[in-house]
Amino acid sequence: MNPYGFAHKALRRQWSAKVHRGGVLCARCGELIDRDAAWVLDHRDDGTGYLGPSHLQCNRRAGGEKRNRNRVTTNGRVAPVVYKDDPAAGIFWGPEISPGVPRRWSRKW
Repeated sequence: MNPYGFAHKALRRQWSAKVHRGGVLCARCGELIDRDAAWVLDHRDDGTGYLGPSHLQCNRRAGGEKRNRNRVTTNGRVAPVVYKDDPAAGIFWGPEISPGVPRRWSRKW
């Protein structure tokens, strides 16, 4: 199922009108979303629905924090990210786009 299908787009359009009028608070930080600010229709962390509109940067920060929480090992240290090809999932890694971070490709080149 496409999480960004018709229902998602319709709900985002509804929120878009409200955000553009002003007065909508970010679901993550509780601050006002400026009418011209970048925002997203934020998903609940457990994936069971929507929180509502969030600042784009608040949404990304929450995703990064969630990812980092999942990387903490039993000794309390953060495990390094392992970039390994996974052909079954269609994940392949190419040359680095920044130091230590390779570019993700959809196929092996």
